[in-house]
Amino acid sequence: MPIFKVLEGLSLTSFDTRRIYANKTRDVNPLTVYIDDLSGVIYIDDFYVGDSQYEEGNYNELKSSEYIKLDYDREVDCRRRVNQHKKYITDKKILDFGCGAGDFLKVAQKYASSVTGVELQKNYMEHLNENGINCFSDLSDIEDNSLDSIFLFHVLEHLPEPLEMLSILKSKLRDGGLLVAEVPHANDFLLSELDCDAFKEFTLWSQHLILHTRNSLNAFFNNCDLHNISIKGFQRYPISNHLYWLRNKKPGGHKLALSVVDTDDLNRSYESALSLIDSNDTLIAIGTK
Repeated sequence: MPIFKVLEGLSLTSFDTRRIYANKTRDVNPLTVYIDDLSGVIYIDDFYVGDSQYEEGNYNELKSSEYIKLDYDREVDCRRRVNQHKKYITDKKILDFGCGAGDFLKVAQKYASSVTGVELQKNYMEHLNENGINCFSDLSDIEDNSLDSIFLFHVLEHLPEPLEMLSILKSKLRDGGLLVAEVPHANDFLLSELDCDAFKEFTLWSQHLILHTRNSLNAFFNNCDLHNISIKGFQRYPISNHLYWLRNKKPGGHKLALSVVDTDDLNRSYESALSLIDSNDTLIAIGTK
């Protein structure tokens, strides 16, 4: 089903309320990107790169052997995610859907009763299985009602049939199990308030079919009959990254000399300030079966 139909069915867009946001993405030109003026959702309609892109990893500039070694950003994200969700991991049977090279699972297995991955990219799946972590290419290999927690880290926005996939994922949870989804935020401060064209050109990607808002995430989880839904903003990238984007039109300020400004107190204050205007770069949704 085209993404427009998915969003229209949830009253998140319409022909009357949407407008063209961009005429290209960073990797495909031309490709129309829409924004809905009421819901704020940003989306690409009726386009999908195809499973083969994910299976072969052709979009990844690094060779699999290079990618398996953690870089700075992935290490920070992995450590943060495990700490952030440790109560949903410890002594739990967990699944990371779209697990990549297994960064999260490799750390989470220290705490969980069992860890499993689902990943389309063949060499990552093989790497994990060779290293003692069960990883499958299809959810049909996962037993229904068998899991305590399922995690999707920057995966939901890639799915061409997101509601169908969320429903299948829910079926794999035991009663009372949790589904956790982390996604990029359509209302990111660099987009919504700073109008940073360079960041816009960078963040719009043909693989990101939907950039979500709180309302759209809530609608997706409600549609799948998940309960006790909690959605909160989180700031992955600190103020140094934003300053670098504004000055140099590039990412990476948080890894350069400019990062000297990124004290723990400032990071917390900046995240809180962005939360007040709902402009964090990331949303984290949690729902219960």
